[in-house]
Amino acid sequence: MSNMMKGTRRRALKLRRVFLLTVAMLALALAGAVTIPAVAPDAGASIADFLRSVVGPEPVALLESTVFQLQDTLNRAKYNVTHDGGQVAWASSAVLTQTQSIVTYYQPTPAAPPTAVSPAPIPHALKYGSPATTTTPTTPASTATPVKPRPTPTAVVIKNVVDAAPAAGTGWQAFGMLSPDQTPIMARTALKPDPSRPYANAAAIRIDLSLARLHLVPGTLEPTFAPGEPSFNRPGVIPASDALNNVLVAAFNGGFKAIHGKYGMMFNGKVILPPVKGIATVGFYRDGSIRIGAWGVGITQTADLISYRQNCPLLVDQGRVRPNINIADVLSWGYTGGNPAATWRSGLGLSQDGRFLIYVAGNSLTAQTLGNALQQAGAYYGMQLDINGFYTRFYTYEPVKPGSGSLQAVRLLQAMSGSATQYLTPYPRDFFYVTALTGTNIDAVRQPTMR
Repeated sequence: MSNMMKGTRRRALKLRRVFLLTVAMLALALAGAVTIPAVAPDAGASIADFLRSVVGPEPVALLESTVFQLQDTLNRAKYNVTHDGGQVAWASSAVLTQTQSIVTYYQPTPAAPPTAVSPAPIPHALKYGSPATTTTPTTPASTATPVKPRPTPTAVVIKNVVDAAPAAGTGWQAFGMLSPDQTPIMARTALKPDPSRPYANAAAIRIDLSLARLHLVPGTLEPTFAPGEPSFNRPGVIPASDALNNVLVAAFNGGFKAIHGKYGMMFNGKVILPPVKGIATVGFYRDGSIRIGAWGVGITQTADLISYRQNCPLLVDQGRVRPNINIADVLSWGYTGGNPAATWRSGLGLSQDGRFLIYVAGNSLTAQTLGNALQQAGAYYGMQLDINGFYTRFYTYEPVKPGSGSLQAVRLLQAMSGSATQYLTPYPRDFFYVTALTGTNIDAVRQPTMR
């Protein structure tokens, strides 16, 4: 064999090795991209943030979409073999588990951070009608024919958070803190919002706003300030006045980072990012009320609007799930994994009468099926919050002992990630939290896991 032929053969073998090594590395990287977010969501989120800083949000959004599709393919294959659609695995507070921890509240120095949006409570009667009254019939003077007594007006019966319509999923179940008169503040249920994915489960939480108040907290870093907007101190933590006075009920994740859509946010009258027309907005008003709607239609800048947070277009609008949600429109929906991708998602909704706040979260959800879940849970208006397993979080809190400065933080779902100290220590991203309006019963409702 000539030296030329030997050289050609060696080069061919070398190229083949390089090709096989490249394929193996790509396969390993792809396997890592699929498994890392599932096994270690924090690592997956950190890798994604690093890549965004290097190549920008669009390529990373495409990669995330591919990873989400592969994960969903694996979930579907698993279901086809086992025919086990699974169920929502609630984290129970009855027994101390890895889903909960005793946390000593972070004390800022030198002073506690200012209280978040906390306007005066709205009297129950002003929102939901007054108790029944009896009208006394009158008799005209002298010979006039007596007027027949008018019927007594019937009081509007307002059911509690467990019994109120609509019934959904596996049935509403009280959990978390009780009001002083033993009325449940929150209820939960499990939903199956996607007939094409029997393995997709969603947890829905309903919060009675006649007994509780929603607050908004900007993170220490996110959303970042828009150019030209004056900065201000952002502690990124639940204020001590709410964390340590036996009124803290729950806390949950906010929306996207600014890079994903520059959706608007204002806190206590201070703009962080200006509002975007047509984008879903949760608005906080001076009288304590909450509204969800599209900016420029249901919500506009008024003197009594003190805070707002935007994120993507509405999922549910006037009780109907928005059409064409699964169209991949990054200009409207942000540079994320894409609406058709099935992954961890969370959303926020409000009932038509404004009484019930609704939070939904779950895995294997598309934007469409997240909207379905919000609608099924009773949302008249609904919006998407953050997505990705690392950022979808909901905690409930129970005082270990009044005045001790310690809380028991309990995840909503066993599969949720995050630290028990989240939201009780400075956190870089925005979030919401819920407090009871007038004291609480610290003996939480302890229910078994729903089946």
